[in-house]
Amino acid sequence: MGKMSRVKMQKRGTGVAAASVSPKEMLNLTLTGELLHKCSSPAPGPGKEWEEYAQIRTLVEKIQKKQKGLSVTFDGKRDYFPDLMKWASENGASVEGFEMVNFKEEGFGLRATRDIKAGELFLWVPRKLVMTVESAKNSVLGPLYSQDRILQAMGNIALAFHLLLCERASPISFWLPYIQTLPIFCMTEEELKESLLGENAIHRIFTLGNYEFPVSRENEVKLWSFLKDRASLHLRTYKTTEEDKAVLNNPDLPPRMKMAIKVRLGVKEILEKALQSTATKWKCFCKHMEERALLPE
Repeated sequence: MGKMSRVKMQKRGTGVAAASVSPKEMLNLTLTGELLHKCSSPAPGPGKEWEEYAQIRTLVEKIQKKQKGLSVTFDGKRDYFPDLMKWASENGASVEGFEMVNFKEEGFGLRATRDIKAGELFLWVPRKLVMTVESAKNSVLGPLYSQDRILQAMGNIALAFHLLLCERASPISFWLPYIQTLPIFCMTEEELKESLLGENAIHRIFTLGNYEFPVSRENEVKLWSFLKDRASLHLRTYKTTEEDKAVLNNPDLPPRMKMAIKVRLGVKEILEKALQSTATKWKCFCKHMEERALLPE
């Protein structure tokens, strides 16, 4: 048998041939290897995040130059939902009985358009529509995956590269209708720099007392305000206690689901107590600052 072409590859399990684009044209393995190493290295120390971001940004820009003419840009996810539903239907997924809706704070999700009985199967997605490590191995990422131990050991990294550096960059990707609806990173570079290096940078707040963020009434208020707001934001992602308790009253609830709901209730209770505590502390230090109370020795 002759040598298998490094250019022509096919995605197994999807029935869709991959683009006839060589790995060299799709991405530079050396640059991608550097990016992989940088992203899988231990997190930088406090105050070093912006420096790491700049290094990663440089590598990404170099890869983008290699991909010039291949990258795909998306101008908003709402307009692509009809294409997503059409693609899902054509490939065997269920699309009846629900609709895509914007739930404001929670974002986009599915809403039932008819009564659904308990235990009824109303939503299913064929495996071929799911991006997996196996589909990553059968994509243009395959040559790098076969050589890199980090990708082989860390499926989440392999999937991230599969999505962001391979499929998202291909205008003929099988998953394009799905990828077009994904949310994007919406923080500007100036906002990111301010959050990492600015006056209210998180690492400064959590190192209260150093020369950059000295102990003061104002800084104590900032610290407790940050913690209070973060606890409040986390709480918004949880269902109401009444909803969870109502589900727990179902005698047919599977044991694992029951355990998961109990854990969720426990975490929510912890967050509620944390919010109550941080709010009390915040009010206390706000009062101290208004009264110009002296700091303790």
